[in-house]
Amino acid sequence: MNGETLTEPVLWVRIGFHHLPRDEDQSPMHVHWQGFDLMPRDLTATNPLAPSARSSVNGRP
Repeated sequence: MNGETLTEPVLWVRIGFHHLPRDEDQSPMHVHWQGFDLMPRDLTATNPLAPSARSSVNGRP
Protein backbone atom coordinates (compact mmCIF):
# COMPACT_ATOMS: atom_id res chain seq x y z
CA MET A 1 0.00 0.00 0.00
CA ASN A 2 1.38 3.41 -0.97
CA GLY A 3 4.39 1.73 -2.54
CA GLU A 4 5.11 -0.44 0.51
CA THR A 5 5.37 -4.20 0.27
CA LEU A 6 3.45 -6.56 2.52
CA THR A 7 5.88 -9.11 3.85
CA GLU A 8 3.98 -10.36 6.90
CA PRO A 9 0.22 -9.88 6.47
CA VAL A 10 -2.00 -10.49 9.50
CA LEU A 11 -5.46 -12.04 9.29
CA TRP A 12 -8.08 -12.22 12.02
CA VAL A 13 -10.89 -14.72 11.49
CA ARG A 14 -13.89 -15.04 13.78
CA ILE A 15 -16.38 -17.83 13.25
CA GLY A 16 -19.32 -18.45 15.53
CA PHE A 17 -22.07 -21.01 15.79
CA HIS A 18 -24.99 -20.96 18.19
CA HIS A 19 -27.14 -24.05 18.58
CA LEU A 20 -30.51 -23.98 20.30
CA PRO A 21 -31.23 -27.56 21.38
CA ARG A 22 -34.70 -28.92 20.64
CA ASP A 23 -36.55 -32.01 21.77
CA GLU A 24 -36.07 -33.53 18.31
CA ASP A 25 -32.28 -33.38 18.60
CA GLN A 26 -30.79 -36.79 19.18
CA SER A 27 -27.56 -37.50 20.97
CA PRO A 28 -24.85 -37.26 19.70
CA MET A 29 -25.33 -34.02 17.83
CA HIS A 30 -24.16 -33.82 14.23
CA VAL A 31 -20.86 -32.13 13.52
CA HIS A 32 -21.08 -28.55 12.28
CA TRP A 33 -18.09 -27.52 10.16
CA GLN A 34 -16.97 -23.93 9.69
CA GLY A 35 -14.39 -22.57 7.33
CA PHE A 36 -13.26 -19.64 5.26
CA ASP A 37 -11.53 -19.02 1.95
CA LEU A 38 -8.51 -16.77 1.72
CA MET A 39 -8.62 -15.08 -1.68
CA PRO A 40 -6.78 -12.04 -3.00
CA ARG A 41 -8.78 -8.87 -3.51
CA ASP A 42 -9.20 -7.71 -7.11
CA LEU A 43 -7.85 -10.97 -8.49
CA THR A 44 -8.99 -10.17 -12.02
CA ALA A 45 -7.14 -6.83 -11.94
CA THR A 46 -3.81 -8.66 -11.60
CA ASN A 47 -4.62 -11.97 -13.29
CA PRO A 48 -2.66 -12.29 -16.55
CA LEU A 49 -5.24 -14.78 -17.88
CA ALA A 50 -8.16 -12.33 -17.54
CA PRO A 51 -9.14 -10.38 -20.67
CA SER A 52 -7.50 -6.95 -20.74
CA ALA A 53 -10.62 -5.12 -21.96
CA ARG A 54 -14.24 -6.03 -22.50
CA SER A 55 -15.85 -5.25 -25.81
CA SER A 56 -19.21 -4.76 -24.14
CA VAL A 57 -20.76 -4.73 -20.69
CA ASN A 58 -24.34 -5.98 -20.33
CA GLY A 59 -24.76 -5.88 -24.10
CA ARG A 60 -23.64 -2.27 -24.46
CA PRO A 61 -20.37 -1.12 -26.07
